[in-house]
Amino acid sequence: MGIGAGGRKSGIFNGQLARALDRFVWNPDNKSDSMNRTWCYLRAIEWSCWPVFLSQPLMPLLFCLSGSIVWRILIGIVIANTLWGIFTLKRPVNVLLAEVGIYFALLRFLTAPAAAVYLLLKGNYWLALAALVSPFAASYLTLINLFIDQVLGIKRTARFENLFLREMGYFPRPNS
Repeated sequence: MGIGAGGRKSGIFNGQLARALDRFVWNPDNKSDSMNRTWCYLRAIEWSCWPVFLSQPLMPLLFCLSGSIVWRILIGIVIANTLWGIFTLKRPVNVLLAEVGIYFALLRFLTAPAAAVYLLLKGNYWLALAALVSPFAASYLTLINLFIDQVLGIKRTARFENLFLREMGYFPRPNS
């Protein structure tokens, strides 16, 4: 489809695609101040522990590859998360990656049960249980990381929250 009468795009580009994407992409103009702050706070928590957050759908699949390297996988994720924390503390955030990460992490609801069933069929009962609960264990690693930040007085989550607010071009509305 091309440009229609009056210079406006016709067909799917005439608002239909924008309305469809609006369901999946956060638009701060359509939300209240508290909703925008909550969204940025949640993305800041995820961003501060990005490797752990992204490992949620991948960990169960890695258990299927080789059960003998489970501890290496967990140690690798903790090391990657530590390095992420060190090197991203003074870096900007990426709103698009954070947005895509939300949907990528939702794959854990497919990969964990699928990996558990596969491992059950192979007779690896303990590994199947580990694959099933590994996304939840990753969530607890995030909570432990936040607790350590609080104990050490690191304001990483608050800093990332403010960076997300700024990157989105969001400024609180008066009287809202």
